[in-house]
Amino acid sequence: MTEHIAIKPIIFLHGEPTITWIKKEFGKLTVRQNLQYAIVAKFSYGRPDMYELRKEIPIQLEIKGPYNIGFLEERHILIRL
Repeated sequence: MTEHIAIKPIIFLHGEPTITWIKKEFGKLTVRQNLQYAIVAKFSYGRPDMYELRKEIPIQLEIKGPYNIGFLEERHILIRL
C-alpha cells in the first residue's frame, strides 16, 4: 500500500503559482511517478521535431537502455531512462 501524500495548496510567489513539498514528500513523488532517472531538457530557441529528438538524443547522451521522450511544454522535453 502506498502512503498518501496530501494535495498541496497553490500559493503565489512574485506573481507565479508555486507548490512546495518537503524533501521526504518529493522523494516519494519522484519514485511514484517513475522520475528518479529522468532528465528535463530545455531548448532556448524552440524545440526540434520529435523525430529528430528521438534520433539524436540517444546518440548525444549515449543512452544504452530503454528510454522515453515526451513534450512538457513549448521549450521543454522529459526524457525518462
